[in-house]
Amino acid sequence: MIQDTVKNLTQDRVLQGNKIEGAQKRIQHILSRLPEQSDGRQLNLLGEAVAPNNPEDNNEPTTH
Repeated sequence: MIQDTVKNLTQDRVLQGNKIEGAQKRIQHILSRLPEQSDGRQLNLLGEAVAPNNPEDNNEPTTH
């Protein structure tokens, strides 16, 4: 019984380690998409088209 418990805990630990590693990779991917600090533009991390918000511009918004 104790051996089974230890085996299950070991498997759970490996699974949790894999989840942590995956989360770290996703975080690193998001961080790699951030603009440089000198870049003042807004970044949309979801990759959706966002119209620029410029109140001085009365033209229709465009996407690039």
